[in-house]
Amino acid sequence: MAVQYRGPNPALLTLTKELRARFGDPARTYEFVTGYKSPGNYSGHNPDSNGIVHAVDIFTDDHGNIPEAEGRALAERLRLIGKATGRFSYLIHDMSAGAPQPMIAGKHTNWEWVPYTGADAHSDHIHVSIADGYWGGPCTLPAHIYNDTSSWGIATLAGQNSGIT
Repeated sequence: MAVQYRGPNPALLTLTKELRARFGDPARTYEFVTGYKSPGNYSGHNPDSNGIVHAVDIFTDDHGNIPEAEGRALAERLRLIGKATGRFSYLIHDMSAGAPQPMIAGKHTNWEWVPYTGADAHSDHIHVSIADGYWGGPCTLPAHIYNDTSSWGIATLAGQNSGIT
């Protein structure tokens, strides 16, 4: 299915704007669209029938992106935001400082961290999904949710550094 990519939804644009304000520009920019055009791929990275994507990857490593420890703190902050507001569906991240421990939290887990068993451990990024769906399928989420440009509260996140090194 040919879908004209138009970009990320306004809620994700607000999130990445706040991330840049808090952490600066990462070595690896925030990724919205993956291009996995498989009918079995439900990733919110795939554009919906309007060409809008509903997921972002936020890179967390000690090589010019958000440092790993701050990435875990950010993932926890996002989990709490999701629990309090319901403004997105789920997030995935490796929450371990040692051996990989991929975790997922979202509406389906009552916003508690549970083990994630997908193929990608998400060790170098946080996946935030507002909505998932097939490539080119309609977004079933009400537009007021993904068009929400209110603050995510990332600027108040405490961390070890003030920016990406």
